[in-house]
Amino acid sequence: MKTTRLEVEGLPALEKCAWAERTRDRVRGLLGRDGLAPGEGMAFPRCNAVHTVGMQFPIDVAFLGRDGRPVKLVRAVPPGRLLVWGGFRARTTVEAAAGWIPRHGKKRRFPGTRPGTVRERKNYSFRRG
Repeated sequence: MKTTRLEVEGLPALEKCAWAERTRDRVRGLLGRDGLAPGEGMAFPRCNAVHTVGMQFPIDVAFLGRDGRPVKLVRAVPPGRLLVWGGFRARTTVEAAAGWIPRHGKKRRFPGTRPGTVRERKNYSFRRG
């Protein structure tokens, strides 16, 4: 599994972000871990929904659009949640330890975005590494 530094607009950088690109890595995800260190996380490309069944600890989840900007943020998802959906515009999901997403007043919406507003660009790459 490839590990890189991940920077997401408006969020602290994840110094050690594992990219679950193979099926085996995607199925296992964060299962079997006791927790994550600060600055550590896992990214799931081509993913717009997650579950926390079998997890041992709460996580923060950032759903990113094609341009790498957050379209939905969910803080402190408890273990045992069957489904957390990022919406139709979510293309990549990033999971990190609870507390990674800072508090900005609104619980589940990224500051500066409104429903239906994600800037689309021809170059859909975003910073990895």
